[in-house]
Amino acid sequence: MAAMMRRSVRCLRFFGEAQRLEEHWRLWSRETNAVASKASMEALSMEMKQLAEDTRPSEEQEAAKDALFRQVEQAGKESLDGCTAELFGSAGTKQWMPGSDLDICLLAPDVTTSASQVRSLRKVARALRQTGASHNIQPRFHAQMPILRWTPRRPDRPGSIACDISVGNVLAVANTRLMASYLDLDDRVPLLLRAIKVQIVPIAQGMDVLPWPFQHCHQPLALPRCPKDLMSAELSLFFDNLDASGLAAKKVTIIWEGTAGAGRQYMAAASFLQKLGMTVSLVGPPDVHVLAKHYELAYVCTSPSTHELLSRPSVVAATTANDYDLFEKAWALESEPYTAANIHVICQAIKGFEPELILTSTRPLHRVLAVGNALTIPVLCLALQEPTDVLGDCFEPAWATMKASKLASVLSSELQQWGSSFEQALRISSPAAHFWPSAAQVKALAGKLPRFPYFTLYNFEQLDRKELDFFSYDPDGFCEQPETLPYNLSKRKAKKQKPSNVFALGCFQWDIEEEAYLPVLYDRVEAQKLEEFILHASENLRVNDAELVYVSFGPVICKDVKFMTRLVLRACKIVNLKAIVDTSCGMSLEQIKGDGDEETLKEYCEKNVFFVHKVPAAKFLPRCRVCLHDGNSAMLRQTLQASVPSIMVPIFGQQFQNAQRMMSHGNCALLGDMKGLVPSTLATGLENFMNDKKLFRTIQHKIAVSAQRMTYMSLLAEHRLVHLLQKTWTETLEGNNFLKDMDDLKADDGGAFRCCSVKGRRVQP
Repeated sequence: MAAMMRRSVRCLRFFGEAQRLEEHWRLWSRETNAVASKASMEALSMEMKQLAEDTRPSEEQEAAKDALFRQVEQAGKESLDGCTAELFGSAGTKQWMPGSDLDICLLAPDVTTSASQVRSLRKVARALRQTGASHNIQPRFHAQMPILRWTPRRPDRPGSIACDISVGNVLAVANTRLMASYLDLDDRVPLLLRAIKVQIVPIAQGMDVLPWPFQHCHQPLALPRCPKDLMSAELSLFFDNLDASGLAAKKVTIIWEGTAGAGRQYMAAASFLQKLGMTVSLVGPPDVHVLAKHYELAYVCTSPSTHELLSRPSVVAATTANDYDLFEKAWALESEPYTAANIHVICQAIKGFEPELILTSTRPLHRVLAVGNALTIPVLCLALQEPTDVLGDCFEPAWATMKASKLASVLSSELQQWGSSFEQALRISSPAAHFWPSAAQVKALAGKLPRFPYFTLYNFEQLDRKELDFFSYDPDGFCEQPETLPYNLSKRKAKKQKPSNVFALGCFQWDIEEEAYLPVLYDRVEAQKLEEFILHASENLRVNDAELVYVSFGPVICKDVKFMTRLVLRACKIVNLKAIVDTSCGMSLEQIKGDGDEETLKEYCEKNVFFVHKVPAAKFLPRCRVCLHDGNSAMLRQTLQASVPSIMVPIFGQQFQNAQRMMSHGNCALLGDMKGLVPSTLATGLENFMNDKKLFRTIQHKIAVSAQRMTYMSLLAEHRLVHLLQKTWTETLEGNNFLKDMDDLKADDGGAFRCCSVKGRRVQP
């Protein structure tokens, strides 16, 4: 009770001071006629400059601070592989004052959970104790962000500085970078913030966060919003602190199959590697070739687009029935006419690019292996998929669950069918069978793929928990142990574990805000019309511009596009909603032609529905109240980044898993399988969800927390990829282990294992 009373008194004192400051602000605001005299403003400026000078640390104090930082950094490097240190808080923004604590963050790859952070801090603590420094080390591992509190034994001693050490506190460092960018915009800003810290923070007594937004919330803004180039990829937390030595000028080709969502991740990975100085090229469906052109990446298209295949009637029938076996058969049948041509495209592309290493997604692995074997190029299979349990980059490859004998039969059949195309494309004299991968090699390189890293969202009653859990195969050992995915080459050598070259790197997160303004994706005329639609006020609208519904379905079709269009438009009309509808899956007013209610629907849509085609979702998604989608991973990621609650109506495969996982933690509304919905059911679900304000706020808070963690995992993916490539080049390519592994594999399988027989030289085309 006494503690509550003391806190109440502090609150009253603070808000009393805030009211006084508010009154002073109004004296100087543009809403009044009060005009400050030139003399008074000059006096205020002089006083603030003098305050900054008085609180400036001395050279001795700066030296002590730098020495402490170097000591902690050295302890981190000795304890954690690939560790770097960053200052954040006042020291990171150059606003540190004598007597203040020092905030230090250690950045290490694969420290993703609270448990791994605690383990890392224990290692750092042991290293610090071994230095014999006269400081007390106090573990505070139960905080929301686990820290080590390192305090001087004699705080009154000159130069003694206390510090808080954390590991993987990415958000704090990123926010410090942003704050430092604002401080650099105007010389007056550091003076103002120094005055706030000295004069206002002591009054707050423990609530020192509040005066900062107090200054920010007034209009008009004195500072422009931090431009994009100040926080661009070049300043990415894991980019400018990443030791990418040895990778410059290296050549890599990325080959992938899947949807545009997976393609964007490989595009993000390729763009990242290009910024490190590597020569990167891509081969894949045409779904993202426009983005590749924008990022100036060499891109060779296979055919057809994944979107086109998913719209074929046989595939649509399989997805509507949610029958995976039927889908695999339909997919194989529809893609078969293009296989020979795609093999030729892949072969010619690799010969033209001349990469030193090939990175491939799971689905085309067996074909890429044949090319790699023939040209003596190592192949690395990477899982860079959206958070989902479904293996592969779009859907699980048919061979992923096959036994070795069945897979051998499939590969043999493909060899007979496409062997001549393979030989012709590579212009080799040896038979294709000499290079075609065996079941053992495919199983070895693909391994048992781990569950993709996925976030477990908070339950509302557990918001005070200190961590977000991740499901993954080995969250703390992706790169520390290259043999984390063992396989057996033969019964005689069951313990042999090489070459384990499948690594789950996490999800690469593309910048949806940047894409919102790319000329290749952004139609200014359409964007202006959309803005007018959002701002348009009408008595017939049920919601205001902050309560829009965004409707977006991926390339998977349920029944047909007509059914999906009618379902959405009629549901919106029933409850008189204002909606923005994504046309990427083909939904438009053309789909309701000939219907009995065609005229009434068109009349409703003219005022209440906007069909968007070339304006990226990042441009308007944050202004929507809710998003209606099918649970596809790309849309799930975008809604999480924008902190917009979702209503899911899954259609097929991984969408049900995404929806069930989100629903089990109370982080979305699930209305059931789309094929079983009727407009009235969908309308009722939309209305109930939007009217339940408590549920809406709960879900919005949870997904905001999860989005923060998702961004963290994306940054870690960059670090892991560099670590993995460095390891590959050092041990496999430069160490010549690749050729040795090929010889070992041949010997282990008694000659039955077909792989490249060329030793130490490349096959000449």
